[in-house]
Order: sequence, then C-alpha cells, then structure tokens
Amino acid sequence: MKTIKKVLRRVYFLYCRAGKTVASLQPGVSLKKGVTFLGLPIITLMADSTLEIGQRTVLVSTSMVADLGVINPVILRTVRPHAHISIGDDAGLTGTVICAAMSVTVGRHCLIGSDVIIADNDFHPVTAPNRRYERDPDRIGAKPVVIGNNVFIGARSVILKGVHIGDNAVIGAGSVVTHDVPANTIAAGNPARVVAGVPPIRSLSVLRDVSAPERLAS
Repeated sequence: MKTIKKVLRRVYFLYCRAGKTVASLQPGVSLKKGVTFLGLPIITLMADSTLEIGQRTVLVSTSMVADLGVINPVILRTVRPHAHISIGDDAGLTGTVICAAMSVTVGRHCLIGSDVIIADNDFHPVTAPNRRYERDPDRIGAKPVVIGNNVFIGARSVILKGVHIGDNAVIGAGSVVTHDVPANTIAAGNPARVVAGVPPIRSLSVLRDVSAPERLAS
C-alpha cells in the first residue's frame, strides 16, 4: 500500500510540474519565481500578446485540491493581437477563466474562487446585424479590466469589461460585476452592488504554510 501511495504521489507531482512546463513553452509567457500549477491549464495567446504571472502565484486546474472543485481548468487566453494578461505576486486562482482582447490586470495577493470568469470584451456586437459572424474589433466592445491588490472574488462570479475593483474589496459568490467596485467594500448580486464595507483588521497575525502551496489558492 505504501508503495502504491508513493507511486501515486509521484505521478501527481509530475502532473503538476507538467502544467508549468506547458505554460513556460508558450511564446509570450513570463513566469516569475515560485509559480505553481496544480493540474494542467489551457493557455492560448494571439500574436504579439503577453501573459505575466507573478512570484509564488498558485493556479489550480484540478478538483483534487480545490474544496469546491472546478468545472474547468484555469484558462488564460488572449483573443486579439497585442493583448496582455498580468497576474501579480502571491495570487491564487482556481478554475479561473481570464480572456483579454485588450488587457486584464490582477493585483498581488488576490484570491479568485472556483470558476470565476474575467473578460474585458463582449465577444460579439451588441447591435443585431451580423452579430453571429461579426469579427471587426471596432464593432465589438472592449475595455481593460483592473483588479487591485488583496481582492477576494467569490466562486462563479463574472467580471465584465471596463471594471476596476479596488484594493481589499470582496466580491460575493455568483456576482456579475458590471461597474467599478471601490476599495475596502463588499459587493454582491446581479448586477453587483456595494452591500457593506470590509471589516477593520483586528489582528496582524497571519498563518502561512508555504510547504502546502495548494492552500494559498481559493
């Protein structure tokens, strides 16, 4: 039994390492020191577009280490040339989908819950004529998305184009965010609105187990 467990742990370790290898081989991808992939992500970048992932960030693409499980792996995708995705240091993403036509920026220490979608574009025109096949970027709305530092986005939320979420904000699970969310506030609902302020810090004690990087992901 012990031998079987060792073999399974080794296979899982190699599976996790494969995610980083797949990512690092992609043109336009920059991985800082200590980035951890748990499971295999999907990364597709258009010509001359870039992806940067900060130090010690953890990306979870398998339900084996995600409390809520994941519907899909982490998907990081650009859909227009010269688009950019930036994820800051010490972030945790679980089954997160980020799709950029212009730019999506995620700050440091962010927690992004299971199966969150972040998109800076509409993918199709809002106007009716030729909506199904229109690919002219001038007719498809797109605005950069900026998520500040230490933001917590609850599971299965959707962050739409042009949104700026301030530092320390919390987005309730299942929310659809269509407008800016101020720093240090809690927003929830569809469409999301501010429902409270973030409670003040009462203790500076933080327990961090760096030996278990999967715990840093949401």
